Amino acid sequence: MLNEIFGVYFTLFLELWGGAFYLLNKIFFCCLERTRSEHRKLVYHKLAWISYIVGVPPWVFVLALERNWIAAAVESGGIPSMIMGLLAYSKQKQKGRALDHFSKIATLAGVAISFYDIGGLFGFIQIVEILLAMGFLLGTYFSAKGSVVGYYWLAFANLCCAYLTWIQGYAFLAGQQLISILFILDAILIRVKRSRKIHHLAG
Repeated sequence: MLNEIFGVYFTLFLELWGGAFYLLNKIFFCCLERTRSEHRKLVYHKLAWISYIVGVPPWVFVLALERNWIAAAVESGGIPSMIMGLLAYSKQKQKGRALDHFSKIATLAGVAISFYDIGGLFGFIQIVEILLAMGFLLGTYFSAKGSVVGYYWLAFANLCCAYLTWIQGYAFLAGQQLISILFILDAILIRVKRSRKIHHLAG
């Protein structure tokens, strides 16, 4: 649909923009796990959230034009979750909780718009979008709390998004999502190894 409205080059520009910054988000998270410097951890964490925020506009634009309202709402609602991650370092937890609630409200709004636009729920595409939403919200929630569980849920959300973009003809975005999963898996392995080492030393 996007190619028909704006042309191939504009579509490619949006894919490169959104895909590159979303991939940077995962790379920075991977760097975060690999460093032991508290200062660098802070820098990588902030860069991860910021790169996500910069990559949101083209993703939302593409998803909305494809009438993927649930996924578009999740991506939009993810901005407050990213801000929450930044605020976590400045101890503004009360604001963080408020922003987290906003992301959940945005997801519900996406479900409502999808219901209105398509005339119902639980079509195949909508099921994929709902699974994506579940993975993304749980992933950002646990990641903001510093839990490795967040990485598993984000990988699941990336897999759902890769499938969604692939079947709708956005091969570059789908490929970016799959590559992102590799960086997430790397971050998980690093976190698990570090945890085992700590338990071994403690034992």
